[in-house]
Amino acid sequence: MSWWDSSRVGYGRQLQSAAVGLAEHAWPVLPGTFWEGRAWCGRPGSRSASQAGPLPIPASGLAAATTDPARAAAWWSGLPYSILVATGTTVDVIEVAATVGRQVRTILRARGVTAPALSTTAGRWRFAVRAGQPLRPELDTQPEVVLYGRGSYVAAPPSDDAHGAQRWEVGPWACRWQLPDPSDVQYAVLTALGLQPAAVGDPAGELAGELAMTGSGF
Repeated sequence: MSWWDSSRVGYGRQLQSAAVGLAEHAWPVLPGTFWEGRAWCGRPGSRSASQAGPLPIPASGLAAATTDPARAAAWWSGLPYSILVATGTTVDVIEVAATVGRQVRTILRARGVTAPALSTTAGRWRFAVRAGQPLRPELDTQPEVVLYGRGSYVAAPPSDDAHGAQRWEVGPWACRWQLPDPSDVQYAVLTALGLQPAAVGDPAGELAGELAMTGSGF
């Protein structure tokens, strides 16, 4: 076996272990196309260099996502499929620019909140939160802030693409797999962006400003 083949086998085992670990903690996973050479591969009769990222392999799409560790182990027992996490049921993901993401991590740590965060090769950070809460209006109008909820998915480490691998900046084990309240992360994003959160019933944000000054509003 060549060094390259051995390396790919090791990478495949890493993918399998990661996928099984996510499934064991109720993160719905499914296999996605994988980058090899100069194209996305894994779908029979189809190689594409033009798609922006991995696509689901199962014909049923996101409906095939599983939290069964045995099913995950079987899926990743052969080809090095990307690990796709289906969002909207257990986990949602909030994506920001990497520069903002680093600030968000610092803000959260200062407030005693641990949020799983991964970095992409496109210079983005993605924070995993409990599913079900939409973006605050102040964030929903920000084009650089993206929420992956029901009907969406993200690739999880160590899935790779043409530029390298996704990686955990804060692994989910750091919070013992207890996902943070999305409000905590959204307020941290607001703070990092220099935006003033408006309190409920306080459209002008005056009450929120007073709370922020006293350190009690977050």
